[in-house]
Amino acid sequence: MAAGDAQRAWFPEMMAELKNIWSPQLSWEECAALCQKMTVLRE
Repeated sequence: MAAGDAQRAWFPEMMAELKNIWSPQLSWEECAALCQKMTVLRE
């Protein structure tokens, strides 16, 4: 396992999505939608 928190798994598609969407200017609604999208990708 790579260094980091062993309880968390970051898949390549999750990282790609974060790079496309993440911005410090995200609204709370956009952040919640991003969290939901990450949850769906993890399933």
